[in-house]
Amino acid sequence: MRYRPTTKRALRVVVAVFIGSLLIIEVFDGFSFVRETLPDSLRREGLLSFLRGKERPFCPCPHKPPSLLGFRDIVEVDKPMSQLEQELGPLLRHGGHYSPPDCRPHDKTAIIIPCRNRWPHLRVLLNYLVHVLIRQQLDFTIFVIESDQGSTFNKGILLNLAVLEAMKRDRYTCFVMQDVDLLTMDDRNLYRCDQQPRHLAAAINKFKYTLPYPRYSGGVYALSLEQLLKVNGHSNLFFGWGGEDDDIYHRLYHVGYTFTRNPEEMAKYWMIKHKRDKGNERTRQSTMLLQKTMSEKRMFDEGLNTTRYHLDSVEETPLFTWIKATINLTEVLQPAPPYIKSLFENGLQFTNKKPRTR
Repeated sequence: MRYRPTTKRALRVVVAVFIGSLLIIEVFDGFSFVRETLPDSLRREGLLSFLRGKERPFCPCPHKPPSLLGFRDIVEVDKPMSQLEQELGPLLRHGGHYSPPDCRPHDKTAIIIPCRNRWPHLRVLLNYLVHVLIRQQLDFTIFVIESDQGSTFNKGILLNLAVLEAMKRDRYTCFVMQDVDLLTMDDRNLYRCDQQPRHLAAAINKFKYTLPYPRYSGGVYALSLEQLLKVNGHSNLFFGWGGEDDDIYHRLYHVGYTFTRNPEEMAKYWMIKHKRDKGNERTRQSTMLLQKTMSEKRMFDEGLNTTRYHLDSVEETPLFTWIKATINLTEVLQPAPPYIKSLFENGLQFTNKKPRTR
C-alpha cells in the first residue's frame, strides 16, 4: 500500500522484518508510508538501498516505455571494444547488467548471444542493442556464449548451457535468444516475454522482410522460464548450421504454445552480411532429426536435462558476461537413448541438403 500527501518529507524511518525467506520493508518519512516485500535473493540489496536512501522503485514500468523512437534505419558502426566500454560501460553494471532507476520491470531478462568468430558483429550489435534495451526499460543482463573453436558449432546446446549458467547467477524469468548478426530496426518490438512465446525477428531484410516459411521462428525470440521448462529447453543434437530453431518451434507447438509476432512493420531486422563460419556446416543428422515426429518423440529424452559441457571460464566484462565452454559429441550423446545414438553411429556427416520443415 502507498500514501503520499503533498507535504515536505521529514525524518525517514525504516523498519525491516524478516519472515521466512521474505524481507518486508516499511518506510515512514513524515506523512509518507511505503511497504514493500522482497524475495530472499534481494533482501540484502533491498535493505541496503533503503538505508542509503535509494529504495527500489515500487511502480511497475509502463506497458509502453515513454522513450521509444520507433523505426530507424540501420547504420552499422564497428567500434573497438575499448571504445564501447568507455561509452556504454557507465550505463551498465559490470557483467552487462542494467535495471531502470525509475520503475520496476515485470521480468528479469537474460539476453543470450551465441558467438563464434563473430567479434566484429558482436561489437556492432552491442553498440546498437544496449541503447534499445535501456529505452525499453528492461532489467537485463547480456550473456555472450562461446564454444571451443575446434569443435563443430552447436547453437542449441549453447543456449541450454547459457540458461543453466544464468540461473546459477540470478532468478531470471525471461530469456531472449539473440543471433549476433541481427539488429532490430524498431525499438517498439519489445524484448519481453508473454503468455505465449514471442518471435521477434519476423521480418528480416535477407528474406525481403517476410517470413521465409510460416513456421520460421529463428533469429531472435523470447521464451519465459516456464515455457523453456515445459519443453525441456532446446535440443542438444543439432551440430552445425540450422535446425535448432525449427525444433524449438515443434517442441513448443506440441505442448500447446504458438509463437506470436508483431506486425511486419514493427518486427523488421537488419542482418549483417557475412560468410558462414568454418565448423558451422549443415549436417545430415540435422535433416533427419526434423523428419516425421522426431522432435516430439525426443523432447523429454534430451534437452536441458541432458546438457553436457565443460565450463572453461565465466568472465564479467564491462558490457557482458562472457561464458566459454567446451562441447564434446561423445559426452553429449552419452545420456541419449539408443534411437538417437544410432543417428550418430558414423559420426557427424556434413551435407548441402536443407532440413525439411513441417
